Amino acid sequence: MNTLFSVEALNNLTPDELESLRDCGLPERQCMTNGVIAALNIPDGWSIAGEWQSEFGGLFPVQCRLTPDLNKPLTLSLCSPGDVSPLWVMVIQAHPAQRVRVLHAAAEFYPDSLSDLLERVDGMLRDGRSAHAIADELGEAVAW
Repeated sequence: MNTLFSVEALNNLTPDELESLRDCGLPERQCMTNGVIAALNIPDGWSIAGEWQSEFGGLFPVQCRLTPDLNKPLTLSLCSPGDVSPLWVMVIQAHPAQRVRVLHAAAEFYPDSLSDLLERVDGMLRDGRSAHAIADELGEAVAW
């Protein structure tokens, strides 16, 4: 498999189907992850890394870590539905105290909403807000 998954294709997959594709191996997982990365607008200066094996724990079929420059102590993780969660979830991890908050949870992959959220976090960082303040302000209670 050498093609990226479109947003529509990703949204048509059930959590079980996403897990099955992950189980097919690295090429399928790369195509899913690269499709997610291609659909997002990442703020200038940020880095994004997709999980290929189990670098981030291997909990989700698709997991991407987004980080601003090294002087900003936070990580955002975008995770697909699968065995752990039925939803697309973006969490913020504020270092060094490891505060984790859900910033976004939805049944479908909404790259425009997620890109807007990334811009909002970036703007808050540029305004001097701490990672903990961002986590507290933007974090939401999510039940599933």
